[in-house]
Amino acid sequence: MMARHTEDENDLEDGLLEQAGGGCAHAFSVLNNFYTNTFIGACLLAWFTAAITLKNQVMFISFFLVTTAIIFLWAFIKRGVQKEEAVTQEDVPSNVSESSPPETIDNEGNLKRMGVEKINDNLYDLCSGKDQENAVVIFFHGLELDDRASSEDTWLRTWTFRDDPKKCWPPQMFSTDEFLIKNNIVVRAYAAKYDASVKMTGTSGRLDIYLFAENLVQTVIDQVMRRTEEQFPIFLVAHSYGGIVVQELIKHAFKKARNGRPDPQIKKFLQCLAGIFFYAVPHGSLVEETYNNIFRKGSQPLAEAAEMLSQFNKELSRSRAEFRENINAIKGHTKMRNGAEIRIRTAFEVYETELGHWKGKIVEESAVDAGVEAERVNIEADHFKICKPASGPAGFTENRYCFLQQMIVDVVKEERSRVRNTKQQ
Repeated sequence: MMARHTEDENDLEDGLLEQAGGGCAHAFSVLNNFYTNTFIGACLLAWFTAAITLKNQVMFISFFLVTTAIIFLWAFIKRGVQKEEAVTQEDVPSNVSESSPPETIDNEGNLKRMGVEKINDNLYDLCSGKDQENAVVIFFHGLELDDRASSEDTWLRTWTFRDDPKKCWPPQMFSTDEFLIKNNIVVRAYAAKYDASVKMTGTSGRLDIYLFAENLVQTVIDQVMRRTEEQFPIFLVAHSYGGIVVQELIKHAFKKARNGRPDPQIKKFLQCLAGIFFYAVPHGSLVEETYNNIFRKGSQPLAEAAEMLSQFNKELSRSRAEFRENINAIKGHTKMRNGAEIRIRTAFEVYETELGHWKGKIVEESAVDAGVEAERVNIEADHFKICKPASGPAGFTENRYCFLQQMIVDVVKEERSRVRNTKQQ
């Protein structure tokens, strides 16, 4: 509750600044008008000329005071406009409504500065160099909806601070979180990377979700488990379309684990899968207006991923039922979770998202129902900022981080207790 109250206060302050800034902007536009400036200048010149001609000391003093007041007023109003611009920039949805394309951050130099290590084309270690972890989190990104941005670094930009787009928040926040440290929890974070393009081109937008989810079982899950020596709790964190990828990944992993000779790494993954966090994932159907505005065909054909989402809308009941069956089967299987829970939390956006040509909620509250037992929470953000906490101390008080943080702590405590009870039996 404290975190939500803090965000409300920030929103109220921004709203007051915006209202004040709006008045300042209007006043500044009047003062900065050519004809207004000409009129004021002519009046001041006439005043000064009259003061010299009449040699009137009072007119000289009053001329000086009025001129000084005008200068201070102009400076004050201009400062208000600058504040308004700062507030407006903070409220711009990530990667969508900015005047210039987002800067590419998926490059060797920037990854090195952030401490990110490339494992393969589909997997990156966000906490390179840390070997003391006792919990593992894998992040899955959504689609790239900004036509001007490169979908090549969507996997990284999704998980950057909203006020510092060149820094990735999971490694920084996990390593300095006093609540995690107090509970002796060290998180190792990975990020999955896959085709995020909505538009189909010669090099992107051609992958089928069913095919690349099966591929991710080998390139992501298998590799993560090989780098995880002990059976630590595994958390899957997904934003938007990434949640559908997670559903498919779990389905393929479960099928492989049920084979007569299951891959030991896949089996280990399903034994350790303890939590799933969904940020604004459209498990349910998107509103038709929303779908049409997001996946406009335009001059380029839609990627198969976007076309799949349309098909996903039509097959909603079947897909959710299948996900529920897979989760329940994994929880009940004696060689997988063996009766242990898989904690699921699903968050939905409160604010509308602006896409330039359209404004509205991309994922409505009704669409985040995953068809399984899950805690549903709301986060006061738009579709893109819902998974982007602020940098610095403020980020630790925001629900967009605290909901995930609390789930990790609760689940790790439960897993530790379960392990102790198993050893005592």
